Amino acid sequence: MILWDNNRQDICDIAKIENSQSVERFCSKKNEVYKVPYFHEKMQQLKFVVIKKYIQPKEKMKKEIDFLLCLKQEGLAVPKVYQQGNNYVIMEYIEGKTFLETIEERERENTLEKSKPCRSNLSLIENLIEWMEKFYKVRKRINKPNITLGDVNLRNFIVGEGEKIYGIDFEDCRKGKIQTDGAKLCAYTLTYSPSFTPWKMRFVEELIDLFTRRFSISREIFIKEVEKEINSIKLKRGRAIK
Repeated sequence: MILWDNNRQDICDIAKIENSQSVERFCSKKNEVYKVPYFHEKMQQLKFVVIKKYIQPKEKMKKEIDFLLCLKQEGLAVPKVYQQGNNYVIMEYIEGKTFLETIEERERENTLEKSKPCRSNLSLIENLIEWMEKFYKVRKRINKPNITLGDVNLRNFIVGEGEKIYGIDFEDCRKGKIQTDGAKLCAYTLTYSPSFTPWKMRFVEELIDLFTRRFSISREIFIKEVEKEINSIKLKRGRAIK
């Protein structure tokens, strides 16, 4: 079985991919997600794809694939869908680090190099908010005006070359408010261990400022939403977050 993208440029053999051993299993509580190598015959080099095996109901799989195809067609930075099976999808592997890995790395650098000025995160935050803004515009064009990301776990965004942002997980998209997505983003950032550090507080302060201005949201209302999401995370994790 031959696999290629819409431009008929990326050709690979699905059978070879399915028989390959994964080189990495990504963090996912809901599904099994693997980085898998294959040899690209045309380019004569080793490349990678992502195979996502769904443990969740098939309805979520269909919803996510439909979203990926629509978003890609509308020009949003998301992985290409190559092939789908009964309970899995094979898609493009995006080179880069998760948003979580990126900010964790920056915080460590700041801790180790206290004598140097703190690295600005404005560009990174602006790129993320710009990606989210494009998502909200696309949802209107595909007749889903009230759909939000739902799950804004920081592992669901990849930071690629030049700090380009890619969204990679859409199975939990649901009706909601834009401010809830933003508040969850802030809450997740603050509560990853070590939680509520001065670095994370500065990062979220910049995030709140840019997000509320970009989407014309009351700062006071937004902060209350962030507090609500922090309390929700505390309940889910079943422990105190300091």
